[in-house]
This record gives sequence, C-alpha cells and structure tokens, in this order.
Amino acid sequence: MPQTNDQFADQTTYLQILSRVSQQLVETWQQSDPGSALSDTLNRILREVAENVIPDQEISASVYIYDEVEGFYSGVARGPLTDYMIAYPPRPGGTAEFIVQNRQPLFVDNVKRMPPGVPPLSKKALEQGIQSLANLPLLIGPVGQQTVIGALIINLQQPHVFDQSQQTLLKLFAGQAAIALQNARIHRRRLLEEQAIQQVSALTTTKKLAQVEDYIAQQAVELTRATYATVWAANPEQSELLLQGRFNTGRHWNPPQTTLPIDEYSINGYVA
Repeated sequence: MPQTNDQFADQTTYLQILSRVSQQLVETWQQSDPGSALSDTLNRILREVAENVIPDQEISASVYIYDEVEGFYSGVARGPLTDYMIAYPPRPGGTAEFIVQNRQPLFVDNVKRMPPGVPPLSKKALEQGIQSLANLPLLIGPVGQQTVIGALIINLQQPHVFDQSQQTLLKLFAGQAAIALQNARIHRRRLLEEQAIQQVSALTTTKKLAQVEDYIAQQAVELTRATYATVWAANPEQSELLLQGRFNTGRHWNPPQTTLPIDEYSINGYVA
C-alpha cells in the first residue's frame, strides 16, 4: 500500500529527531563531567518529548535511574508536575515497578480504566490530577537478557490516546535515554579508574607499601560496590599467597587467614 503524505512526514520527523538525539549522545563523551553530560542529555530528550511527541498538550516527563538495591532515584523532570515527580520517585508496587518486572512499556489512555494486572495509581498521584500516562523501561543488553537501568515516565493531567506514532517515538527516546545513562556510567567509571591509578602512583612515592596496598583494596571495593577486598602477594618459594592489604565496609573485619595455599587444584593457584 502506498504511503500517505502524513506517513512520510512522520518518518521525516522521526529521522530528524533521531539525528539530533544521536548527536547529543556523542557529545556526552566530549564532556569531562559525566554527571553534567547525563543531566544535559536527559533534559534535552525530555524537551524533545514535550515539543515533538505530544506538542498539543502540556506534559510532565521525567527520567529516573533504577538500581535493584536502591530502586528508583535521581530523577530529572520537566513540566507542571516537576516538583512532584522529583519529590516522589516511583514507589514499590506501582506502575514503574510493573514495567521493571515485565520489561515492556505501558501506555494508559485513562487511569480510571487501567489495563488488567496493572496496579492503580497512588492517592498522591491522583491528587496531582494525573489522568493518562506512559511508563517505559530503559533497557540495556541483548534481547531476552536485558537489564532495567531506569525509566521514562510521562504524565498528563487529561485523558490522552497514545497513537502508534507517539508510542514509537517514546520507545525511541527511552532507548536513547538508556544509552545516555549507560554512557555516563561507563564514562564515570573510566574517570574513577584513572583517578585511582594516578593516586596509587602518587602514594607509592610517599607512603609505605602496606598503606598503598590497603588503598588499592579500598578502591576495588568502591569501584565494584563490593563488601570487602584483599590484596595478596605470591610467594612461589613457599607455595602460598601472603595477605598484603585489605579494606571492608561496615564494622572492622580481619580476614580469617593471612596466607592462602597455591596448588594446581585451587583458584588461588590458577590466578597466581
């Protein structure tokens, strides 16, 4: 079936938006502060959503970071409900958690008629006058093994039917927001690793070896969010590893042993 002028116009708009957002993602690697770069990019994405996806209505939009331990946090938002969306990130058991579990976007044209299985809005959300919404997970990884790292939340204070074109564009923006967030994480991690290496190098000229090795263990814990880390030195003559440095979170902790055997049947031997 031949495409209509409206379909061609939709495709042109789609490509123009994709080009702009892609350029914004490239720029995130050109800034020295990954946090600032991420905030700028997400705010641009939200502006594109407001101006190009649903331009005939005033929308409130936000992007939240998601962590399996901490839940949703650190949102950026725009629109009349900005203060509410920053002060009240998605709650456990709500619609945002629903999309985390299902890893699929949710479009609700009228919150009074929620789809089957979707939890109702909280009393606080209803008090804001929210009448329609779109919640989209920010996903990374291959299909079937995707991880949720955030959510794009759209709230409208009047009923709205999300047509196919709008759903497609919102999925595009959710995908670009996920890339921006992942870029910022990788960029921040790389900067932290570079800083740690520089600090270790500086410490080797001013501190005792034991202090340097404790610091290396500390950096390993902070970079990987581990509970503890230890640094061991190989002593081939005695076929064992010797404890050199350690660091742990929480209460003071001493490793149960200061030597580990090296043999061909152990992980210690394989690493050494």
